[in-house]
Amino acid sequence: MGGRPLDDVRDAIRETFPAADVMIPRYSTSGLSNEDPLDIVQMYLRAIDAAMAEAPYDRITLVGYSLGGLIARKMLLCTYTGCEHDYDRPIREREWNSRIDRLVLLAGMNRGWATHCEKVVAVQQAHGVGYENDCRAKRMTWMQWIQAEWGQRFGPMFGVGRMILTVQRGQPFVANLRLQWLTLQGSGRPLPPVVQLLGDIDELVSR
Repeated sequence: MGGRPLDDVRDAIRETFPAADVMIPRYSTSGLSNEDPLDIVQMYLRAIDAAMAEAPYDRITLVGYSLGGLIARKMLLCTYTGCEHDYDRPIREREWNSRIDRLVLLAGMNRGWATHCEKVVAVQQAHGVGYENDCRAKRMTWMQWIQAEWGQRFGPMFGVGRMILTVQRGQPFVANLRLQWLTLQGSGRPLPPVVQLLGDIDELVSR
């Protein structure tokens, strides 16, 4: 799941699992895009519904890259809970969620993105432990940083870039997803494992 073609990932999957069908729905990755991540989640759910109606697959593996990691995690969550607080009407839970064998996140934007943030004190503050949380990715170029800063300031003024602004750190889509995920994990329901691959060369994700 991601706006980019990710041809190398698709080729690796086909080489490892030659009999697998690969579905790559697309959405715009433009910084000007006004697509709603919640609409993209529904698009993916319907796409899998249609695929399952044609051929009831035994296993489904979800793969999300960068922002697509947030969308993949939200989609998995909705298959179990219906995400009743996110939509005007709860979407139905999916029976095929039991066939999801794992969620793979490639440099997933788990906490959203940010160009800077205040000092974050760890939970162990009582023991005198703290750290400086530099939200800006070390590989982010100055041009990318300037574009992100300007986008945050001027995007809302001109009514553009709502999608990327929706997945900023601290925004409802990101914060609610984290809380909903923790609630689901604590529900005792069997969930597929989550595999996270963190790259050491990343222009957007800092950690």
